[in-house]
Amino acid sequence: MLTLNDAKAYCRATDEDDVLVQQLMDASESYLEGAVDDYTIKYNNCGTSWQAKADLARKLLIADWYENRLATERPVSPAIRLLLVQLQHTATPTGGE
Repeated sequence: MLTLNDAKAYCRATDEDDVLVQQLMDASESYLEGAVDDYTIKYNNCGTSWQAKADLARKLLIADWYENRLATERPVSPAIRLLLVQLQHTATPTGGE
């Protein structure tokens, strides 16, 4: 499970950015829920390898949004897109990895 301290460390944010980083964490969770079928079920039932990929995708999203918070429109990075494909297609909610 991704924590505020994990996210802050990944994007090198300071304590004064706690509210912003928490908002980005919430947005990244929502983003993955919309991008990956049965995201919550898979996160809870597909093992630590799948969870690690999901947490990495969230960290990448958070860091990208944090670093580019003044940009108006930016495409999702290729690294994030590849992780989303893996998350979507590499596990089933029954526990297979």
